[in-house]
Amino acid sequence: MKQLKLFSYLCIAALGVLFTSCGEDTLIDPPIDGGGDGAQVTLLDEFGDPAPDVEVSPGGNFSVIVDAVAGENEMNTFSVEEDGVTIDLSRVLINGSPADANPTLLFDSERTSFTWEVTVFAHEDAAFRTYSFVIIDSEGNRGSQSVNVDTDSVGSGGDTPPEITVGGSENVTVEPNSLYSVKISATPVSGRLASISVYQDGTLISDVSRLEFAGNDFDSNPYELPEALKDGFVEETLFIRVQDSGESVYRVLITDEFGNSSEFTKTINAGTSGTPVSTIVGVLLNQAGPAGTGGLDLDNGNSTGSADLDAEIRDMGIDNGPIADNWLQQIAGVNGSVVKQLIAGQNGLLESFSFGNVSVREEIIAVHDNNGIDFSGGVSNTVLVGDVFSVENNGRYYLLQVTNINVTTDDNNDSYTFDVKK
Repeated sequence: MKQLKLFSYLCIAALGVLFTSCGEDTLIDPPIDGGGDGAQVTLLDEFGDPAPDVEVSPGGNFSVIVDAVAGENEMNTFSVEEDGVTIDLSRVLINGSPADANPTLLFDSERTSFTWEVTVFAHEDAAFRTYSFVIIDSEGNRGSQSVNVDTDSVGSGGDTPPEITVGGSENVTVEPNSLYSVKISATPVSGRLASISVYQDGTLISDVSRLEFAGNDFDSNPYELPEALKDGFVEETLFIRVQDSGESVYRVLITDEFGNSSEFTKTINAGTSGTPVSTIVGVLLNQAGPAGTGGLDLDNGNSTGSADLDAEIRDMGIDNGPIADNWLQQIAGVNGSVVKQLIAGQNGLLESFSFGNVSVREEIIAVHDNNGIDFSGGVSNTVLVGDVFSVENNGRYYLLQVTNINVTTDDNNDSYTFDVKK
């Protein structure tokens, strides 16, 4: 009996197909939001309420909290669509950082559930569009929720952007990796000020350690302005740690609460302007080694006595242990020298800093004065190959990189080899 019923159902279904096909062709679209066994997607605002439709200025941004929970299958990808078309990844920030891709692959626990803050840069024209936040699971099922975004009529505050005034020239030449500063004043018009964003060559700067405004480090980019600045500010300073070479265009946006924004650009050349360095090689010997060694003249690379008046640095000698391992392998300044260590990513020095990229004396001065790390007690830690040091002696500056360390086990002829830029 069950087999007969099944056969009857199949026949009815087949007849339905035949009758439908007899007339004009009809295409039935699959469900868009939450169809089948797809993931459950919820859009919330910053207060945890359902995300409302949005009104922003053309090209302005809006943010939603995307809460996604897998259905019967693990979630596979997340994407943002505009009127059903996947948008360019440059228009999407996930938790304050640029999206790596759109769609974005999900991994590990994200395949089961996640809660992300997603910021989207809206369309550039004045129009009404729908933005969908879409999950595709491992079986191809789709789950999504949408918000409508109107760029034609900005909210109750109007669509007039803030008024801004910017100091300095539009084209600037600075030292590579240096801090560039610009004074900004802003007055709200349609609504209170909300955020400041900084782009380099069209891309939001993701390394927020390079950015500071009004004495506050960026914790995201765009950076939400402190409450004290939302009603306007006068000549507050934006600091940008610039690139290590070449020319870049920096674009800065001040955006109000309704998404209206004003912007300015600065073209910054971080070329090799300045006095070219010269490079020599110097060998510094263990202070307990041959007589007349233990110091290094950084002007010519010659080994000297550790107390010789021509020396800028010296070795710290040995301890009371056996010869095989008694070398302290530490250095210090001599004759008034100030020696500092330079470590990429520390004390304001960019991660991209390297000895090889320094080509002008002015940069040696800048990194020594602003980014060098003082020795504890005036003496270095154990010196290793690759370590970089800066030295100042009576107004002369040097940059050193350790290229080799020779450790001897049967005498005290240990030594370091340095490349020296001056």
